Amino acid sequence: MGVTILEVSNLEYWGNRVRLRKPFSFALEAGDIGVVISQNLSCCSNLLRSVIGLPPSRSVSICGYQVSSSMARHLFGFVSGCSELYDDLTVWQFLNLFVDIYSVDLNYRPYAIYEALELTRLVPFKDTPIEKITDLNVRKRICLARALVHSPRLLVVENIFQGSDFRSWQLIADIVNDARNTGKAVLVSAENLLHINTFYSQLFLIGEDDVILSGKYPDVVKELAQYQLIQIQVLDEGVDALLSCLEQAGNVFNLLQKEDDLGVFRFFFKGTTSELQALTAKLSSQIPIISCISCNNFFGR
Repeated sequence: MGVTILEVSNLEYWGNRVRLRKPFSFALEAGDIGVVISQNLSCCSNLLRSVIGLPPSRSVSICGYQVSSSMARHLFGFVSGCSELYDDLTVWQFLNLFVDIYSVDLNYRPYAIYEALELTRLVPFKDTPIEKITDLNVRKRICLARALVHSPRLLVVENIFQGSDFRSWQLIADIVNDARNTGKAVLVSAENLLHINTFYSQLFLIGEDDVILSGKYPDVVKELAQYQLIQIQVLDEGVDALLSCLEQAGNVFNLLQKEDDLGVFRFFFKGTTSELQALTAKLSSQIPIISCISCNNFFGR
């Protein structure tokens, strides 16, 4: 049994007071990486921001401290999906600002900054003004270094690859993996499981007000194999009928309708390929379907 870093007990609300269909609980130990994925990244943000106390919740504790306490505030590092950098500072000056904010011991501050730079592969940029850094991957790594510079026990990252070029996603994944190897627990959200489907300890597949699937690796992999992300497009006259059929289907989850094209629906389907074919055949007999595709990359397959 490892050391519990993050504990979420019977969480009933997330985001803007969205009430969950049923209370949700989980825990991350030192060295764990939890990955949250969803069709809608705002749902992921709702869970992650609840974990860091936005809004304050008695359901969440970090290293035994209520997330709203002053002690807990020093025990996590958070990278939001819209993190900003101070372009008028060098990378070192930027990180030095945050060791001051977090009241890191004066004698330890240079080492804390250097450790964060090493972990995020930023040592060559330490004296570079941030305004001169245009590489999106480097700027993303500066945000990660800022969240790590005070040696938090928990690292939380919204939309882990946002703001970085897809060619450098593997490097970002490697940095997060290295962070967990220093004894931290890590919780990240992502658009899909590409590049991160090999190292997570726990996985959470969520909808607007529900956790569709959650579990620990490797058991969750077996259950995840039963799910597909499906997109169906129908003619305008078939929209209402398709919506009614899918809402009644017991193996359809997190049904979403595209806002700028109301004939396009996406949903998670739980079942075998033959069961999906049976569903689409039934729909086709009643509704004019233009296309039906499986978005396999969502699960990193």
